Amino acid sequence: MQKNLGEFNALLLTQPKIKVSPVPQATASKHAKYSISVGQITPEVVLSSIELLEGNQLRAMDAIHIACAKTLGVDLFVSADHRQLRAADHCGLKTADVS
Repeated sequence: MQKNLGEFNALLLTQPKIKVSPVPQATASKHAKYSISVGQITPEVVLSSIELLEGNQLRAMDAIHIACAKTLGVDLFVSADHRQLRAADHCGLKTADVS
């Protein structure tokens, strides 16, 4: 399925997203409790964001955050935004409400 992304695509491809994960207990020191992965907003993320926007009541950046989390394979999606949490839950992410 090909969608015309226009300028939206060019703008988003330059913004990195970050994934923070706990370091396994066996390798964790008192200074290194989390590892960080940086991911790019790829065409796959943009298409996923568009699909999220079509099926949920979300703001564009909220959809991008969910799409990035899904692409990066995060262990837990944390938010205080109930609409964002519902959409993340619907796409299979484990969620935590911090509101």
